[in-house]
Amino acid sequence: MEKINSESLKKVVQSFEVVKAFVVDRRPEFKNVVLHVCPDAEQAYQESIEEQAEKGLPPRLYAHTMHHPNTVCCSSMMVELSEENRQGIFIHEFGHLFCQRHPYYEGMDNPLDNYDDGDADYVVTEIFKVNLHYDDNEIEEVVLPIGSEPFDDDEGENEEVIIPEQMTLEEEEAIADAIDLEPEDE
Repeated sequence: MEKINSESLKKVVQSFEVVKAFVVDRRPEFKNVVLHVCPDAEQAYQESIEEQAEKGLPPRLYAHTMHHPNTVCCSSMMVELSEENRQGIFIHEFGHLFCQRHPYYEGMDNPLDNYDDGDADYVVTEIFKVNLHYDDNEIEEVVLPIGSEPFDDDEGENEEVIIPEQMTLEEEEAIADAIDLEPEDE
């Protein structure tokens, strides 16, 4: 298991930025979406451990939207996932954000439900034009086209990821407590 700290979380941030760049290229309205390592996401991840174990699968609740505007919240445990899984999860979450903004999207027979994973996946495949699938552990997985680079707007103001450059010991301990790990020694 990888040690959870600000350095390891940079992989998660980079995955988010690649997905954001891909989505913003197709839908500029998402340029202000930010990433937040969220205590609620940490708790949901922990609760999914037992639920998924009953199915013989690893935990799968790594991210969510909807309780902070323009925000994708994630668990720090995303550092354990492959790049493909992180990108798959993040683009799926952008699908949820799309459903929130466009519940009556043109061409849809029924309103999009921002809580429905099927609708989020529909947005990813039909609107973002990405072949999203689920791996053997029921976790989203995608490989975005080569050339997707982190989004950088004209003003250079895309550093809105809510993860401190260098976490304080208290911040590391709070995340470690939420996921039952020991913080990295300073």
